[in-house]
Amino acid sequence: MPKRRPMEFLRRLGRRMRARRLHLHRTRGMVASGAEISVTQLAQYESGAGHPPAATLHRIARTLGMSSSALLGETLGDNAEQLDALVKFHADPVIGAVLEHMRDMTAEQRQSLQLIAAAFARKARTQVVERVEVMT
Repeated sequence: MPKRRPMEFLRRLGRRMRARRLHLHRTRGMVASGAEISVTQLAQYESGAGHPPAATLHRIARTLGMSSSALLGETLGDNAEQLDALVKFHADPVIGAVLEHMRDMTAEQRQSLQLIAAAFARKARTQVVERVEVMT
């Protein structure tokens, strides 16, 4: 049973790496190159199957524009909460697929998609307000 905790820690670390990489619209190749590791190594770290040495972890974090402690989930505050939110966001298979396809979009196509997303967000907020008003 003690082996379960380290494995879960590595999975969470990998999810944070992947979420941050996707949020920055970077490929594995781009991050691997910046961190001076192979794409295969990065894929193993992101899947939680590998344990990066401290120096490698630092290079990955630096390439992702964050501190090693933030990547490890050790820092408290807004950054840690934002990173956890990104992990949940990118874990959704539909959202993940959309983000992957967004890389191939032009700036104009991305802007159109943002307008559509904003319209859905406004509609969702309106529905929530309507439900609250009915309950009160």
